[in-house]
Amino acid sequence: MNASFLESVKAALESLDADRLISHYVDDAVFLDSSLGDSWSLRGREKLMTYFKELFSLSGVKFQVTSIFGCGEWAAAEWIWSGTRRGGDGGFRVKGASIIQIRDGKIGRETIYYDSRSGPS
Repeated sequence: MNASFLESVKAALESLDADRLISHYVDDAVFLDSSLGDSWSLRGREKLMTYFKELFSLSGVKFQVTSIFGCGEWAAAEWIWSGTRRGGDGGFRVKGASIIQIRDGKIGRETIYYDSRSGPS
């Protein structure tokens, strides 16, 4: 696992740069959100791009990666997602983690884990 690759992923996420972030994924990448159930997933960079652009457009959204590391074909990151609740009714702060599988030097699969009850709804 290349540390500079992980730092680049971190920088893209924290800067809310969907184009730069999506360049770190393979064309047929799979993205799973564990809080939405086992059947929810996105496949492919086009769907991921739409997801990230919508996510990054939320009011006051911010991501902070608090730790990131890799070993072989696996990586993990802890992050904090924050912003303004829908309707402007206060803020939210969500702590979560990503488990990432690397394929061909890019992200092939990512599963995110967090408590959905603390999100922007």
